[in-house]
Amino acid sequence: EIERLRATLDLDASLDDLVGISTVVRRAIDRSVRIVTNLRNFSRTSAEALPSDLHAGVEETLMLLAPRLRHACIQVVRRFGPLPPVVCRAGELNQVFMNLLVNAIQALEGGTVAEPTIVIETWVEGDTACVAVSDNGPGVPIALEERVFAPFFTTKPRGQGTGLGLSISTDIARRHGGNLTLERTDGGGARFVCCLPIAGSRRAR
Repeated sequence: EIERLRATLDLDASLDDLVGISTVVRRAIDRSVRIVTNLRNFSRTSAEALPSDLHAGVEETLMLLAPRLRHACIQVVRRFGPLPPVVCRAGELNQVFMNLLVNAIQALEGGTVAEPTIVIETWVEGDTACVAVSDNGPGVPIALEERVFAPFFTTKPRGQGTGLGLSISTDIARRHGGNLTLERTDGGGARFVCCLPIAGSRRAR
């Protein structure tokens, strides 16, 4: 009778389905944990500047923007060089990375670029650590290059930008003893470079 009931209920198939469902649930839980961890790391604040890994901050920001990058079919190219720790308030620097990456994404959304690409480069220059975010979008018109860092100035359509992202990012870089600049690229697009003092350098003290 038990065997007949087992066959009627197709118990073996049900158990296989249960294993599959539990695997999917476990993966969803693991992904949720990673997202929450990244959110906590991204938003961590400290009144004290501490030696931090800029690469970790960039990766946390990319993790949060991953769905938007996939939706826009944007390729991210990492050209990371060795970076020593940088004395900073990591949450504020993450805000800079977020602003630069969101600007690059917005420049590439809409399907006007055949192969939308964002390139993130890191390197050491003297006593500074540099992070550059480049895109192959339309770029910034020469006439507007000096205005893009001004508060409330934006080249985006109405309702898509506050004009504060680059201004806030510039202020954060300056408070950390560094700077944020815009560079022109040979292939078009925009390239923003943020340079910050390396831990232990005179500028970082």
